[in-house]
Amino acid sequence: GSNFAGIAPLLTQTTITVDGKAQPVYGLGVRESFPDGTCEEDLFVDPQFPSDPAICTPPSQTTALFFWQSHSATEVPDRMLLVVTDPGTVSFDFDAVPEELPAFAFYTEGEKEPMSSMSGTITTAVTSLNQQCSVQLPPYAKAGSCNFAAFNEQGQIVLEPFTLDEPTVPSHKTVTIPSQTLHGLWLDITEVQQVTLSPPETSYGQRVLPPRLARLASPLIRAR
Repeated sequence: GSNFAGIAPLLTQTTITVDGKAQPVYGLGVRESFPDGTCEEDLFVDPQFPSDPAICTPPSQTTALFFWQSHSATEVPDRMLLVVTDPGTVSFDFDAVPEELPAFAFYTEGEKEPMSSMSGTITTAVTSLNQQCSVQLPPYAKAGSCNFAAFNEQGQIVLEPFTLDEPTVPSHKTVTIPSQTLHGLWLDITEVQQVTLSPPETSYGQRVLPPRLARLASPLIRAR
């Protein structure tokens, strides 16, 4: 309870639709912005796989949206939806714009087989509320600030089972995010610093996340 008390004022009680059925959920947004000229290669360095100094990949998938439904603070959420995207209208289809990374969504109901996005679009607009917040900056931020923000969202996502194998019974779900405004945090990173990745460990809990996932997961890790 004390862990979530600090973010309780940010939580938005809202509704998403799963296969046409409205579901009440909590919602929260997190956005990171970077100085002009920042490269993904500037954020994480892997000594085993040095990057090409001639390549600069601008940070993408800088906005994360969390939706969850729960009837108990001590049990697995009834359902949970994570969406990773960028401001503007972004497709979830990997083949829609080959030169750009698509949005990504991960959905689960209790402990059932999780699902991931295969198609659809989402439109996002983030507006600062000009009210400062105090959070720990991610390790790749040398300097920056935090402001509360409003996340205007609307989208529809078609999901398929999240598995490397063929599902035993092919199935899809459609999740709709009606036009709505969520509250959340905007981390404006004004100066970056490199984070050197360590070789993966074999013991549980010490494996290193891939660079992009490490960046996207950092707000949740810090909140926890």
